[in-house]
Amino acid sequence: MKYKIKILNQSLIICILFIFSCTPVPKQFASFSIKGSDTMLKLVEKLAQEYMIANPGISIYVSGGGSTAGIKALSRGECNIAISSRKLTNEEIKNIAEKYYTIALSYLIARDAVSVYVSNKNPIDNITSSQLKGIFEGSITNWKDINGKDAKIIPIIRNPMSGTLLFFKEHILQGKDFTKNAIQKATFDEVLTSIKEYPNAIGFGGIGTFKDVKHLFIDGIEPIEENVMNDKYPLNRYLYFYTVKTANKIEKDFIDWVISNEGQKIIKTEGYIPIWMIKF
Repeated sequence: MKYKIKILNQSLIICILFIFSCTPVPKQFASFSIKGSDTMLKLVEKLAQEYMIANPGISIYVSGGGSTAGIKALSRGECNIAISSRKLTNEEIKNIAEKYYTIALSYLIARDAVSVYVSNKNPIDNITSSQLKGIFEGSITNWKDINGKDAKIIPIIRNPMSGTLLFFKEHILQGKDFTKNAIQKATFDEVLTSIKEYPNAIGFGGIGTFKDVKHLFIDGIEPIEENVMNDKYPLNRYLYFYTVKTANKIEKDFIDWVISNEGQKIIKTEGYIPIWMIKF
């Protein structure tokens, strides 16, 4: 009887070892967080989703709030990657350098441009840079002043955390303040809703962000991929990932994947412009 029990125990051990040897073990479990630009939010959510499908052991948490909010979160150690539709300011570079004794690292992940939106019911198709400046400064308040209908212009803008707002302020308003009559919205979705609801509204955002509104020509140049790629369109820009130091292996693998042909295909499919020509 003692001999039989010994054989049974050995068989049990062999069985257990066999079960464990046949159980698939994930290569790695890890998570990291990304925060920032609302212009980039849906794009990065899509990129993260596709990456996690291909890498089941990885969890990526993505949130918006604006480029400035993302950069602040990065500098406070509250996220691993900041997403931004603008470059860092000198003050942001200084703050990160003083805290971490290093400069923030930037990664170009896509090209984009700021597009100006109006309702599809608005007869205006083209606007000049100087007219845009007048509208958002407050010196032009009626559409008839720029060959439109006799109606009050309703400027819609984002909150100060928006990288797109700061980009527009720098390139169109040349650093001057927006009119106090502008209506401020927290997200780009709210900007879009306002433009759809109010035929006399005007707003701006990424060219890949909004559908069902009219994208105006600026200075006679259409906001399309070809004109962005050849630098003809006046409001071109890049979209960025930022880290405060060299990304760890998991984060770097995700960034490399986004920049790869596979990630760039998703960027193009989502309405943004790849940083180089890709093959489908």
